[in-house]
Amino acid sequence: MTQNNEITIRDARAEDAERIAELVYELEVFEGFADECDCQPDRLRKHLFGDKPYATALVAEGEGRIVGCAIFHRGYAPWRSKPSVYLEVLYVEEAMRSHGVGELLLEWVVALASEANCHQVEWEVIEWNERAMKFYQNRFGAKPVEGWTRYEMDERAIRKRLGRQK
Repeated sequence: MTQNNEITIRDARAEDAERIAELVYELEVFEGFADECDCQPDRLRKHLFGDKPYATALVAEGEGRIVGCAIFHRGYAPWRSKPSVYLEVLYVEEAMRSHGVGELLLEWVVALASEANCHQVEWEVIEWNERAMKFYQNRFGAKPVEGWTRYEMDERAIRKRLGRQK
């Protein structure tokens, strides 16, 4: 396969939810979080394609099937008075890596952000994934954010904070 010549990027559809869930699970296995993965196609359909979508998804098709996906959502940067895009997932199945699929997916996300007049596109890379870091830095000119530490509250912490122990 020659790079980019046989890959199609398109908006994901509800019927793609099963395959997207498989790809998200593959990503979690790759990153070492398979035990924590609870990605369900029915919830993806609701949250990506329902009445009030929380996020947007793109899929990459090659060799007659979905081989990669990107899931992202908009945010807002009040210090710039502009929207932003946060890329939650960029994943390409192992057999299709180094064929330009990830680059095409990210180019689409960047183009959509530009069309929406976003001031930035941001994402995270797990610390040990040097290949991904080099990809983002060398191909896209992205740089790590210095001086910031990411925090999160998982479902357990949210329930505890709200006094809803389960």
